[in-house]
Amino acid sequence: DVIKVFKYFADLISQQQNRKVNVDRENVESTIHYEPVGVVGLITPWNYPLLQASWKIAPALAAGCTFIVKPSELTPSTTSLLMDTLTEAGVPDGKTKDRSGSNEEL
Repeated sequence: DVIKVFKYFADLISQQQNRKVNVDRENVESTIHYEPVGVVGLITPWNYPLLQASWKIAPALAAGCTFIVKPSELTPSTTSLLMDTLTEAGVPDGKTKDRSGSNEEL
């Protein structure tokens, strides 16, 4: 399921690249260009930690955003392993960061 989530958002963003928009004017062409919004904060719950994190991380990566993910303090290892996998897959340094701990600590 997790791989399907990443594939879904990768396919979705590639379909949106340089999409033309009809503006109903002669000799006028309009193209949509998407840009990252900046750093995104992602907070994930304890239930289904890998899938929940994927549903937040995959669209952030597809949009080109840098993100910080804060997993539940009950299940931090799952997100940490996903982050290691993203690094091994070639996600550039500085694009991702995970912070774990209780709300009081952070």
